[in-house]
Amino acid sequence: MSKAMERAALVLIVIAVALFAFPIPMAHATIEITSLEDKEGNPKTTGVKGDVVVVKGGGVTAGVTVELYWDAVKSWDGEKGLLNSTEAKADGTFEVWFTVPEAVNGAHYLWVKDTATGETYGGAAVANSLFTVEAVIELSPSSGLPGDEVTITGYGFSGEKDIVTITFGGVNLATDPATPKTDELGTWSATFEVPSMAYGDYVVYAEDEEGISAQETFTIGASITLTPESGPVGVVVEVRGRGFTANAAIDPTDPDSYVELWRAGAEVEDCYVIDAPIDINADGEFRMEIVIPNAPAVDDDYEIRVADTEGVSASADFEVLGLAAIEVEPGYGVQGASINIHGYNFTQIKNTEVELYLDGTYVDTLKTDENGEFVDTFTVPAVASGIYTLEARQVDYHISATEDFRVGLMIIILSPNEGPTGTRVTLTGAGFTPNEDWNATFDGTVIEDAGVVDGAGQISKVFYIPTVDPGTYTVTALDIDSGIKVEATFTVTEKTHVELDPAAAPNGYNVTIKGWHFADEVTTLTFVLYNETDEWTLDVMQGSPGVPAETNDDGNFTAWWIVPDADVLGLGEYTLNVTDGEDLFAQATFTIVEETKEISPRKTEYNIGDTIAFNIKSSFKQVNSYIKIYDPEGNLFWKTDPFKDENWLKVDLYYTVPYYSQVAGGNPMILPPDAPTGTWSWTWYEADGDEIASGTFTVIPAVEVLLEERIASVEESVQSLSEDVAGLSEDIAGVKSDIAALKSDVAAAASAAKDAKEAASAAQEAVAQIADTANAAKAAAEEAKAAAEEAKTAASGLTPLIYGAIGVSLIAALAAIVSLIQISRRIAG
Repeated sequence: MSKAMERAALVLIVIAVALFAFPIPMAHATIEITSLEDKEGNPKTTGVKGDVVVVKGGGVTAGVTVELYWDAVKSWDGEKGLLNSTEAKADGTFEVWFTVPEAVNGAHYLWVKDTATGETYGGAAVANSLFTVEAVIELSPSSGLPGDEVTITGYGFSGEKDIVTITFGGVNLATDPATPKTDELGTWSATFEVPSMAYGDYVVYAEDEEGISAQETFTIGASITLTPESGPVGVVVEVRGRGFTANAAIDPTDPDSYVELWRAGAEVEDCYVIDAPIDINADGEFRMEIVIPNAPAVDDDYEIRVADTEGVSASADFEVLGLAAIEVEPGYGVQGASINIHGYNFTQIKNTEVELYLDGTYVDTLKTDENGEFVDTFTVPAVASGIYTLEARQVDYHISATEDFRVGLMIIILSPNEGPTGTRVTLTGAGFTPNEDWNATFDGTVIEDAGVVDGAGQISKVFYIPTVDPGTYTVTALDIDSGIKVEATFTVTEKTHVELDPAAAPNGYNVTIKGWHFADEVTTLTFVLYNETDEWTLDVMQGSPGVPAETNDDGNFTAWWIVPDADVLGLGEYTLNVTDGEDLFAQATFTIVEETKEISPRKTEYNIGDTIAFNIKSSFKQVNSYIKIYDPEGNLFWKTDPFKDENWLKVDLYYTVPYYSQVAGGNPMILPPDAPTGTWSWTWYEADGDEIASGTFTVIPAVEVLLEERIASVEESVQSLSEDVAGLSEDIAGVKSDIAALKSDVAAAASAAKDAKEAASAAQEAVAQIADTANAAKAAAEEAKAAAEEAKTAASGLTPLIYGAIGVSLIAALAAIVSLIQISRRIAG
């Protein structure tokens, strides 16, 4: 190979490497406005207030909201900002309409924004952003007689400028105010009186000091007003006219006279005139009522035109709000069947006749109410089976409506026709148009969108009842060729639902989930946990070690999942959404909470001889954890055996270690007789020695020791009382001797002595009672002491029977003491 060829090969290699090493820039769609058009698709880059403009463009994110702005990308503030928004199409193109707002004359800029990327397009440097606002004036009314007051309003003039010229038919016009002034948006208004000129059309012209001008035509001549100015087909409208030929008439039978509905410059239909002909008075005025006839569409592009028998005419705008229509239920029936029919937007005159025809064959005559409606039934005539046009007519009023109707049987059957959501249902039908399309819905939800009727007119579809609340729902099958709907009902008995156990748990917890009434088939399930900011797909399993969860043949399931770690899911409330392969779904609320580790002594105060135990509650098993217990001197008294896996029992939502499993060296922790009293401490440790919790409890003497001390105190009190009673007895004996001596010395006091003797006798009896009571108290105290001695000798603590005996003895002793106190008070008295 020559050196030249080697160099060429080397160059090619370098180029190839460069091509692979540096990516070739790819075409990138850039947001843009491609055209500005009117509603008919014609280019439109200029306009006046109220014009509708269609903005088309591309290069945006598919499916996102595209926003259109006027002069500034911000919220609308009355002068500039957001005009409208739309959803971008799948290919990234968009189409959004707007109505030209009030704005000053001249250049304005349209901006579009892709809300997904934030990218905007608009301004003077790009194509199809510029829109020029032109001036316009509006006259209200736009026709009238000399002397009538007219309001003239201008839009799109220069901002905050004087209107220096206003003429009518080329003649300067006096207005109020004399020199109108525009506001910051170029809008102004004034009034004037129609000058005395002959009937005809005249140009009203206005110009501001910047030379911006506009003009509009005003007609001097006959005029009409309508009440109301809008309404549906069949509405009765009052028409008042002025400026017509004196003493002439409005007579639709006259070739020069008419009352007509027009739309977009073309005649639509004659209006029915009630009580025609209508006389015009000597002042050229009249009043009449008309009925609005059939109209092709609902919009405000209509006008009523009226001419008298001399050809003098006038017109006024009218908006049609609704069209005549009929509905039949059902839209089919065999010969002889009774069918419901509802008509509306017919003549709003009560008891006006409506004739019913089936493909031109007379069927029945019905009557409207004052609202132009009728609700009635008709009988299907004996005609061949097939699809017919059912027509309701009011010939004189030029009003009619049609609906397709099938003569013959049409039916759908649901099997079963009741059950919970998720039920597998078979829909079958007959009498549909052979080999044509059909669709079906369940309460508005599509269950078949593109079915084809077989050659025998039959349909079939298997579907699952979607997730809805219990109740009765309508299944509708539509024969697309005829437009006829056939209905059946399904009763939902239970709703798809799921339950979580527990519904609140800490991170790492194993949660059980159960679901009912999903689709009646084995189907996979999707589990999505979400909150206000994010969502997470969960791995929910069945069995051990676990396979992805799915429903059984009945649409039910039981599964489990582990709450993700705290670095994935924080504390708070979440919603779990469960969806099966047939799009049935259910939701449940789940809360992630702090992990629970709680422990407390079974008692805050233990007696010598009691068994030490703790109340333990934990979100998880604390396997091989243990407790150390220290006496008041800080000496380790017990260390529990480790709490093994099998020691932990689940109670409700938590794990606990039963008292009987809390042992040290295999034995219960019983406080021995020589255990020190006072404040003890304890600490609960994890298996690795980390402290979980700690606390204290109090140890006091055994119950029998406490009782012995209290009984001894009672015995001392009784002994002291006995001594007091003995002294009292001696005092009373002395009183008795003194009374006897007094009796021998004072004869005159015999009666008093007798009384004193009786008192002394009573006192002696009281002393005897005191002695008896004291003896009883002493005996009771001795019995209590004996019972305490028996209790003290019991090796393993007091039995309930011994406790009862001690209690009874103490009560008896206390009762005796109370009696002594009462007797003492009586003696003192």
